[in-house]
Amino acid sequence: MKNELGLLLSLRLSYLIKDNVKKYYETFDICNDIKNRDDIIYFVLMFLDLLVEATGDLFNKLNNLSERLEFYLEIINRLDLRKKLLLTYTRKFGHKVK
Repeated sequence: MKNELGLLLSLRLSYLIKDNVKKYYETFDICNDIKNRDDIIYFVLMFLDLLVEATGDLFNKLNNLSERLEFYLEIINRLDLRKKLLLTYTRKFGHKVK
């Protein structure tokens, strides 16, 4: 699954299956019921629902992390600009920076 979906999505899907293990096994029971004649459509639908949820969760988490990264990069850029201004100021007025 990792090769098809990627590591992060596979891990998120594994966590969702673990969190929904009761539903997961109930779906197997439905598929194995004699009335359904081993029709796996219920399992496929449940699995696709979990896959959609995992994809949405992963997207939201990565989006949040991206926003945090941009925030901290902006802080770093501001600090770097302040450092450059301080170095320029000290060079211009003959002060030494330690």
